[in-house]
Amino acid sequence: MTTLDELVLMAKEQAEAGASSNWTPAEILTALDITFIREWNTILASAPYERVNTVTATTDANGVLPFASLTTGTGDTAKVFRNIIQVSDGVNVFRETRVDLVPPTVTGQAMSYYLTGDSLYALPQTTQSLRVLVNWRPVSPKNLVNGASVVDFPSDGIILLAMGAAALMLARGGTEASAAAAILNLAMQVREDMLSSMRRRSGNPRFARYPDTAAQWSGR
Repeated sequence: MTTLDELVLMAKEQAEAGASSNWTPAEILTALDITFIREWNTILASAPYERVNTVTATTDANGVLPFASLTTGTGDTAKVFRNIIQVSDGVNVFRETRVDLVPPTVTGQAMSYYLTGDSLYALPQTTQSLRVLVNWRPVSPKNLVNGASVVDFPSDGIILLAMGAAALMLARGGTEASAAAAILNLAMQVREDMLSSMRRRSGNPRFARYPDTAAQWSGR
């Protein structure tokens, strides 16, 4: 486990600025925050079931459920909503549709929903209790309680956060662009190794789309 204070030091070391005052703590935190959110978005795009949570929530009288209500928890243990995976009423799975396919005065089309702006719209347009399966990312560095808080990120990829932040720091002003590019190039391999490890947790990895059992893909 890596604390926020340890991660800040790692970022400075990656930028070869361990004793430097070129970057304020706030600037380093901003770079780490940007990198953290970016990397978690990449993880959840590649492995959407890496972090899942079922949220029970009630729409308003028009069937509207703000995305903000899909973030749960507080402090360092909050689960920050990222994507909707499934919507149901606990028994029936709702079908996703598009807003342009829904008549303006619709009240029917039960057990369906669409997404617009920052909200989910459930049909029919009435108050409903929904079970929403979402994936989520942990609390980003800027929003952790203090420096002793643990940064929630895969242990085999934690260096990615330091590398990404260092690259952003070095790229500032364009004076260390080559150093930033070199760090990002190394980060690419670290990221791919981390993502590959996540995908291989399944016997049917998404990137290959073939099961590991030879008899299943050889036809024998």
